Amino acid sequence: MGDRTLEIINHMVFEDLTNNVKAVITFSTYKSSGFFKVTETGRKDHLVGLIYKTKPIDPKQSFKTFYTKNSTEIKDLSQLDKEIVEKFCDIEGSWLRNIKIGG
Repeated sequence: MGDRTLEIINHMVFEDLTNNVKAVITFSTYKSSGFFKVTETGRKDHLVGLIYKTKPIDPKQSFKTFYTKNSTEIKDLSQLDKEIVEKFCDIEGSWLRNIKIGG
């Protein structure tokens, strides 16, 4: 009964340490800006991401970077540019409707 409220923020990282493949998904493209007049863009249910080949992954460093209390926050996929060796496909969609992986 009642409204369903679910808000997902931040990101998810999936790593294949054997093949050096990584998938990163960022949630909520919603942004609110402005002081006197608020401008809203994006949607709270929208997600974007990438699946890509990376340089060899050190499991201990990766754990410290993405899976601890003080993990690195990925706000924009452009932060990943320096670690992408080969881009396989894009991920986009909505966790309420559909998710498209590579179109």
